[in-house]
Amino acid sequence: MASPRSATPPSHVLFANDVMVFMQGSTRGIKYLMIFLKEYASNSGQVINRAKSSVYLGRHARSRETVIQHLLGIREGVLPFTYLGVPIFKGRPKSNFFRAIADKVRCKLSSWKGHQLSKAARMQLISSVIQSLLIYSFQVYAWPNSLLIKVQRWTRKFFWTGDPLKKGATLIAWSHCCLPKEQGGLGLKNLFQLNKALLLKRCWDMMQSSSPSAIFLRNRFLGSIWWRMLPGFLRPSFGNDLESRTSYRVR
Repeated sequence: MASPRSATPPSHVLFANDVMVFMQGSTRGIKYLMIFLKEYASNSGQVINRAKSSVYLGRHARSRETVIQHLLGIREGVLPFTYLGVPIFKGRPKSNFFRAIADKVRCKLSSWKGHQLSKAARMQLISSVIQSLLIYSFQVYAWPNSLLIKVQRWTRKFFWTGDPLKKGATLIAWSHCCLPKEQGGLGLKNLFQLNKALLLKRCWDMMQSSSPSAIFLRNRFLGSIWWRMLPGFLRPSFGNDLESRTSYRVR
């Protein structure tokens, strides 16, 4: 993975039951990795499941594809793929990358017998379940507007009719429902604003964090025009501006 001289490139990411390893595709490096994995297996008793593992190659390693797969004994994976519930892909976000998450939202809404629930119960399900399904991916990617429109339409129809695909009369505008309760709204979240707010929060955390990943990303991308402009947007009054321009705050 390319990185500036002032930054240490990432080597691995550890999770409860998954490990991601970043490395150059040299024969020497792969052999050392295999030695390390064998020593780990002999000491811990945990063996790498090659059938469930995948290797993803960069464009410079494409010419050594066969050699790398032979040395590792692991098949090559194909982008995009889902990792910890979030799609991993190359390029700009596209609707089909997030369709699985959107379909999960629609299935949740359709599985509930919404017509037997009060509007208060529907509102609670939307706040506690549906929006929770979206928050993690919203912190990582800017969803395409076309998909946000579709998901918000399902949510709105479920709230008013109990069915995400059924049209019905609406008593007030959805934008008013998304206002805070102290302003006369229901406290529901506008998905467009939620996505933007969570991305801005992630940017702020990245600018302030001293973690190795944040330092790497700052050194890797800070030279771009967008990053040079970002501190101007994240000025001390940023929180007040965000509160005044949106219907809620992310705490």
